[in-house]
Amino acid sequence: MAEVDVPTKGGKKKNIIVHLNVVPFIDMMTILVMFLLMTAVWTKTGRITADQAVAQPQKQKEQKEPPKRLMILITKDNIQAKFGNQPPVHFEKSGKKYDLKGFTKWLHSLKGQLKKNQKVIVAPVDNLMYAYLVHVMDACVGEGLNNIMVADADSVAPQMM
Repeated sequence: MAEVDVPTKGGKKKNIIVHLNVVPFIDMMTILVMFLLMTAVWTKTGRITADQAVAQPQKQKEQKEPPKRLMILITKDNIQAKFGNQPPVHFEKSGKKYDLKGFTKWLHSLKGQLKKNQKVIVAPVDNLMYAYLVHVMDACVGEGLNNIMVADADSVAPQMM
């Protein structure tokens, strides 16, 4: 409650008791505090250790052969697959179906050359039915190749030569 002095006609001041309802204000502040707590970004403080030690000359590392990539390009007419520096292999489309059996056999023949976590790049051309991409990826997963990346066909096509 609050008291307010209000002047009257005779110059006297009259005290009027005003009831101010602050419940809606408290409700609004509670909601704002909860919103602030829910949306706050909590950050961790980091520490950087700086030593003044003189750097030791590093041993020269042996130059390793770059990892061989397995690239698969799915066009409207065929599936082109290439592993490392080998020439690309084509699996032609007969009717509406790709030669997935031949493709799977080719993947199985590479089993000894592939690493445990071999990276596979699958690149379908634009406007290719999604089901064809899924079939090729399923064939890869069936052979234990789980590290599959999907790329743009235009970026993979020059590397298939």
